Amino acid sequence: MTNLALGVKTSSLNERDAVRRALIAGERSGEPQSFDFAEFTRRKLAQHAVKVPNAETRAAMEESRAMMAARQPRFASAQALFDDLEKPA
Repeated sequence: MTNLALGVKTSSLNERDAVRRALIAGERSGEPQSFDFAEFTRRKLAQHAVKVPNAETRAAMEESRAMMAARQPRFASAQALFDDLEKPA
């Protein structure tokens, strides 16, 4: 057997030993408990729900779409863009 084959065999034995230990730990952890998969799914979906943009963001998105559709730039020059970015809020 080559070193590579021995490495694969050793790795396979380590994996089987880890699975065996996990199964034993699970058996010793107590009586099985029911698991409500539907409730778990609802909870996770609510936790990671996609949030909708607020009104200001939606307005900016619509403005951007309208500008792209009209193919009209918001600023006449790069300097006008920088001037707008630098003015106080």
